[in-house]
Amino acid sequence: MIPVTDKARLRAYLTDESAAFRGRADKLLLPQSEAQVVEALRLANDAHTLLTISGGGTSITGSRVPMNGGAVLSLERMARCERPAPQGFEPIAGPGFAIQVNAAARRAIVPPAVTLAQLDGALARLGLAYPPDPTEMSAQIGGTVATNASGGRSFHYGPTRAWVE
Repeated sequence: MIPVTDKARLRAYLTDESAAFRGRADKLLLPQSEAQVVEALRLANDAHTLLTISGGGTSITGSRVPMNGGAVLSLERMARCERPAPQGFEPIAGPGFAIQVNAAARRAIVPPAVTLAQLDGALARLGLAYPPDPTEMSAQIGGTVATNASGGRSFHYGPTRAWVE
């Protein structure tokens, strides 16, 4: 994984949907696998480099904004399950993403960059749904878990983390 240091490219990762926060970072890391995330974390730790994890940037909390410099680790390229589907789970793929679902157990394995729209569409094929419905369908599931996002349905179903094992 080659770090991106181009200032113009980095600019998009220095704020979020709110535009209320402006951060700074020296580089952007775009892992495509769990192994690359582990390596990025190890290298950042060894070098005592601050690391801000970034989702899709749809949040208005400022959680993905690197306020103290360092590097941004964006999970946006991690939209496919790498490992073989466990017993009872079937792979479901769509344009740009792949998840694994066990419809009988009402469970899904979802990589962090899968959007809520992609997840909703895949689950609907099986008569299932993701209950929290955090309102922004272009949000990535990893970001919604990180921020415990929720929408109007949270009054009945609870927030996102209530649905994560």
